[in-house]
Amino acid sequence: MEKPKTKAKAKKKESKPVSKEHYFEGLGRRKTSVARVRIVKGIRDEVIINGRELAKYFPLQKQSNTAISPFKQLSLKGYKTSVKVSGGGVSSQAEAVRLGVSRALVIMD
Repeated sequence: MEKPKTKAKAKKKESKPVSKEHYFEGLGRRKTSVARVRIVKGIRDEVIINGRELAKYFPLQKQSNTAISPFKQLSLKGYKTSVKVSGGGVSSQAEAVRLGVSRALVIMD
């Protein structure tokens, strides 16, 4: 008996919608923390880390200031910043975010 031949169906890859906004991306690492930072020119300052506001993710003022210190050093305003950070402790994550922001700003300039 012959087995009927079956055709393997090719899986169609779904493409993600491409954002119309142009962003600058920087990667920051500190100890075991890794932060992927994307900066977009916006109307007002906004920093979102892992889907939460900056003040909610880094409740201590010192950690919050560490994360956004590159913006303060350069007196930059009006940028929307999106961050995905993982690994390590909270202070290490804040420093990884700082490095990622710095690298994105260098690429932007």
